[in-house]
Amino acid sequence: MNYTYQYLEDSASHDDISERPNHQAHLCSDWHFQTNWELNSQINWGWQQDRVSGDNRADINDYASISLTLCHQATTYPLNVKFSLKNLLDNKFAERSQEPITLPVPAIPADLPMAGRNLYTKLQHDY
Repeated sequence: MNYTYQYLEDSASHDDISERPNHQAHLCSDWHFQTNWELNSQINWGWQQDRVSGDNRADINDYASISLTLCHQATTYPLNVKFSLKNLLDNKFAERSQEPITLPVPAIPADLPMAGRNLYTKLQHDY
């Protein structure tokens, strides 16, 4: 498990300028349930995403995301297989974009949506 607290402050105004969640936590577990099989679970939390001074959009909601990964390492042939299901509960969440009035950076009027539920498959052949 890890926990991160991040608060970046403008030295002149003393405002939060990080544009990231102030708090993030990550919990991970691995379970070797059978020879050459492993199940990995991850939970990611992000909370307290306040806006920077002058950005009048609503604050970002806190979020949690759960992911599972199933891995198999073959012993009779050099092929490994991995299936990962990210954002298992299909939670809708976003991270802050820059405030829309910042120039010369192009405006992003909405926040940056994070991926919904998605599945990855990896086949790896070892030589």
